[in-house]
Amino acid sequence: MPFNDTRGFVLSAACALVLALSGCGGGGSSTGTTPPSGRSMAQLESEPVALPEGVTLATAGTFTVEPGRSVDRDGARFTCAAGGAACTVVVAERAGGGFVATVTGGRVMVAAVAPGGGGQNGEMGETDWPLPDWPVADVDTTRSLMGGSTLSWSSSEIEGRIVAFGESGVASHHGGSRGVSAASWCVDRSSQIHQRVCNVEYRSVMTYRSIPIVQARALHSAVGVVGDDGRPGEEIAIGGILEHGYFMVSRGRINIGRDSENEEIGSDHYIAFHDDSTSVVSTGRWRGVLVGTGRNATSPLYRQFIMGDVDVTVELGTSRFRGTVWRDIDVDFSNIRNIDTGATVTLSRMRWEFDNQCCKGAGIGLNTGLEIDFRGPNDEEAFGVFEVEEAFGAFGAKKQ
Repeated sequence: MPFNDTRGFVLSAACALVLALSGCGGGGSSTGTTPPSGRSMAQLESEPVALPEGVTLATAGTFTVEPGRSVDRDGARFTCAAGGAACTVVVAERAGGGFVATVTGGRVMVAAVAPGGGGQNGEMGETDWPLPDWPVADVDTTRSLMGGSTLSWSSSEIEGRIVAFGESGVASHHGGSRGVSAASWCVDRSSQIHQRVCNVEYRSVMTYRSIPIVQARALHSAVGVVGDDGRPGEEIAIGGILEHGYFMVSRGRINIGRDSENEEIGSDHYIAFHDDSTSVVSTGRWRGVLVGTGRNATSPLYRQFIMGDVDVTVELGTSRFRGTVWRDIDVDFSNIRNIDTGATVTLSRMRWEFDNQCCKGAGIGLNTGLEIDFRGPNDEEAFGVFEVEEAFGAFGAKKQ
C-alpha cells in the first residue's frame, strides 16, 4: 500500500503537491521550461539551493557532481539526480555575510551529513532519503485487474512529454485545482524552480480506455517543505497524458517530523491554450479515464487510489445567444475500482448535468464539484477535475 509508514520513514508529498517530476533514482532530462511571469531565466538559474536546517556553508568554491553521485561540503551532502545532466555547484559569499550555493545543470538534493559520513569527492554515499512507494506497486497485477494494455514509455520519455508542454509555452495549470495548490507540485515540472528542488521518477502503468496512464514519485527539498533533519517532502501521483494536456491526482506529506507536519492531497489538469478557447463546444461524445484518491483521513478511500471510466456527452441546448445554440453537457462516471485490490468503488456522486453551457474555455461546472475543459482545434479531448464527499480526482477523455 502507498504511504506505508512501517518502512521506517513517513511518506510526504512535495505539494505546496503533485503531476511534477525529475529523477533521483532514475531518469529524465534536465531541460528547462518557460519561466513564470515576471522572472527571467537568468534569475531562475541563480535561485539559491535550499540547505537543511543547521547547515551553514563556510567556504567558497565550485565543484561538479556527476549524475547519481554525491559530494560532501561543510556538513552538507550534494546529490545529483541520476539520469540527467551533471550538477555544477557554485558556493559564493553572500552580500550580507555567509555563503550561498547555486546550481547550474542537473538537479540537486541537499541533506545534512555527519563528518566522515561518506560521499566525499564524488564517492557514492549511502542514499539519505529513499523515494516513496509507487502508487501502483505491481503494475502487471493492476493492469490485469483493470483490463488495461501494456504501456512501455520510459521514465525519461514520460518526463519529456510533460516538460514539452511547458517548453512550448502553450500549457498551464487551468483552474480546477482541488485540495491544494498544484503550483508547487513536483510532478508539474512547469517551473525551473521545481526542477532545482525536486527529484522525480516516472513509471508507465498501462494504456486504459486508449489513454496512457503513468505514475510518479518525488522528493521535494524546497524551503517550507523540508522536515526534521533536512528530510525532504515526498509525493506520489498517478494520471494520464494526452495530446492537448495531462491530468493528475497526488498525495504526500511535508515538514516531516516537525510540529507543522502535514499531509496534502489534490488533483489538477494542465491544458494547452493554442486553440480557440472562447468557441462554443462542439456536440459529440468523449470517453476516457478518471483517477482519484481519498480526500482525508475519514474517507474510506484514505491513502488509496482509484481508476474508472468517464463518459462525456454534449448535445444542443435550448438557449440561444446571437444565433448560437448553447450546449447541454453530461458527465458520467462508471466502472470505478481500487487499483490495488480491484474492488468496485461507488462514489457519492457519479453524474453531473450542465444545461445551456456557453464557451469551452469558460470553466464549465466551475465551483460545482466538477470542472471540465475541451481542448484541440476540433475539441478532440476533454479534461477535468472533480471533488466528491470521499475523494479528489481528475480525468481525461477522447472524442469518439
